[in-house]
Amino acid sequence: DFTEYYIDKNIANIIAKAKLYPKTVEEILFEEPLPFKITQEDIGVLYANGVIDRDPEGNCYIPVPIYKKALYHHFKPKTNGERRHFKSPIETYKKYVDERGLLDVTKLLWRYIAYVKNRGNIIFSQRKASEGVYHYNIDAFFSTYAEFADAKRFVETPVGGGRVDLLLLQAGKTDIIEIKRYDADQYEKSQGQLKAYLERSGLSEGHLVMFSEYHEAESYEKVETEGKTLHLWVIPVKRPVPSA
Repeated sequence: DFTEYYIDKNIANIIAKAKLYPKTVEEILFEEPLPFKITQEDIGVLYANGVIDRDPEGNCYIPVPIYKKALYHHFKPKTNGERRHFKSPIETYKKYVDERGLLDVTKLLWRYIAYVKNRGNIIFSQRKASEGVYHYNIDAFFSTYAEFADAKRFVETPVGGGRVDLLLLQAGKTDIIEIKRYDADQYEKSQGQLKAYLERSGLSEGHLVMFSEYHEAESYEKVETEGKTLHLWVIPVKRPVPSA
């Protein structure tokens, strides 16, 4: 099929150009917004080759969804072998469903915290990990359970005038999950952002997950505000080095 061949060739070209500046592309995909500066060599080259463009806020973004998906999978942090740690073969996903038989995000996040306690020192290095590592790890975790439950999950999805980090869809139920690296000011700002997403999308609740290199223990808070429910999570990733 010529159309499929043409698309595949374009994707290959986009990936080849993106590989010229991997750190910049990873920052655009996984980190905080990167200002679009056309005079900056990496940004100028990526823009000239159709990899990125300038969004309305003046930041870099990847405008073509099919290119973004391809780049996301090419540059994603590796989670080789983690699937068996996300979900034990002798454990059923039904342990983490609600009364309707749908995946319960709160139950799943407690399971994810247990996973991080067990594997965090291996998956997240002792130095500060990039936000992209956290994003992709939790995405891979939810993807594992979504597959068994016939749910759909999407990353960086337009919702309520913005883009949410992780979206879980199942039988008419929509769950929003925002993922950040912990910062006290960002924590407050992200709560407001999540609430705005909920208001504009007509949803009643959502989750904010913050990975922290500074907290020793996990925390969970359920906040009711103006008819919306915010589930606030802090997941510590600073783990002691195992003894020999």
